[in-house]
Amino acid sequence: MGKTQRRLSYVVVALVAAAVTGGVSWADSGGGGTIQACVNDTNGNTRIVTTTPDDCRTHEIAKTWSVIGPQGPTGPRGPSDAYDGFRNPNHSIAITGSDAARTQVLSFPLPAGNFAITSKVNVSAGSTGGGLVHCMTSTASGWWDMGVASIGPRAGETLEDTLSTTFTAQEANPGNLNIYCWRINPVGNAPVAALTEAVAIQLANATYYIIP
Repeated sequence: MGKTQRRLSYVVVALVAAAVTGGVSWADSGGGGTIQACVNDTNGNTRIVTTTPDDCRTHEIAKTWSVIGPQGPTGPRGPSDAYDGFRNPNHSIAITGSDAARTQVLSFPLPAGNFAITSKVNVSAGSTGGGLVHCMTSTASGWWDMGVASIGPRAGETLEDTLSTTFTAQEANPGNLNIYCWRINPVGNAPVAALTEAVAIQLANATYYIIP
C-alpha cells in the first residue's frame, strides 16, 4: 500500500472513530454544517477540531468536509394534471336505461396517459318507483364497476345511495371518461342520478398487481 493510500486509510479510520465516540464537531457554514479537522502532514493522523486552522499544530494541515453535498441538477417535471367532471345536483337525469341501452350521466374527454380515477354518482327515488340501479365508469381502455343499489320506498330499499369506484387506467389513446347507470327489474317511476363527479389525476406511471 502506498504512502498516499495509508494516509487516506488513517483519515477514514479517524473520522469513524471520532463519530462513534461523539468527538465530531459541527460548525455553521452558511446554513449548512462542516466537519473540521487537522491532518498531520507526516503520518496522516487526523484530529477532529472545533476551529481550523487555529486548533491545528505544527506539521498539521487544516481540512474541512461539508456535511451537505452539492445540489444535483433539477429533474424534469412529472405529469400532474387533473381532470374533473362534475354534474350539478340541480340538473338530475332520470335513469331510464337498461343494460342493453344504458343512461349516460356524465362524460368528458381525457388525453392519453396514466391516471388515478375516482368517480361517484348519487342515485335517489321518490315515493313511487325505483328498482335495482347499477352504475359503471368507462374509459377508452375499459370499464370499472361502481356497484348496485336497491333504490325505492319499499321494504329493503333505500331512497338514496352513492355508488363509487377508484381505479387506475392506462390510456394509450385519448377518449372520453363516461359514467353510465341503468335499472334492473324496474318498478314505476325511474330513479334519478343527481350529484355526479369523476376526478382523473395524471400519473408518471401506473403499476398493476393482479392477485390470483
